[in-house]
Amino acid sequence: GSMWHPGSAIYMNKLVVDRRVANAIGQEALEAPPAWTLALVARQKDKPIQDLVVFVVDRPRHHELIREIRKAGARVFLRQGGDVGGALLAADPGTPVDLLMGIGGAAEALISACAVKALGGAMLSQVAPQSEAEKVALLDEGQDLNRIFECSDMVKGNQVYFSATGVTDGVLLDGVSYHGNTVETHTLALRLETGTRRIINAEHRVG
Repeated sequence: GSMWHPGSAIYMNKLVVDRRVANAIGQEALEAPPAWTLALVARQKDKPIQDLVVFVVDRPRHHELIREIRKAGARVFLRQGGDVGGALLAADPGTPVDLLMGIGGAAEALISACAVKALGGAMLSQVAPQSEAEKVALLDEGQDLNRIFECSDMVKGNQVYFSATGVTDGVLLDGVSYHGNTVETHTLALRLETGTRRIINAEHRVG
């Protein structure tokens, strides 16, 4: 399918939830106070806010967000990077992560939208210029800074195929491992049309 192009957007504010919450979450959830959004997710998942786990990339810009999530009583799962992985964890009902919140790369937002759409979750995102220069560049392109994108705005159609291979051990995938002259890789492949989800463990001969 066709895709939205981030243009000069370097950063976007994002919110990702899984399919149990997808239909209940509206665009207002992205700009609402974290406590409000967390209460909504907890209600949909029928569990206390204290049991919610929120994936947040560990960056100084998220200091206030982290404080608000903790104040609301939820737990924060902090990682140095990898918000595509975070989006996958949040969109997959089988992981301990309930949602992803915070500002990450715009290019990554597009990749995440493919994965979230394939998993049937929901993702909201909005350009979040981190500098005056980025803001000016976006306005020059005619981008609407207030627009909130859903997965279907970013990735059109149902021909979505997403694949990720672990390079180092992560929460979602094991990394590349070496055994003598074979290399083992772990890949997650999602296909929206058929609703299939495969974990592929492959062995590659070297030399």
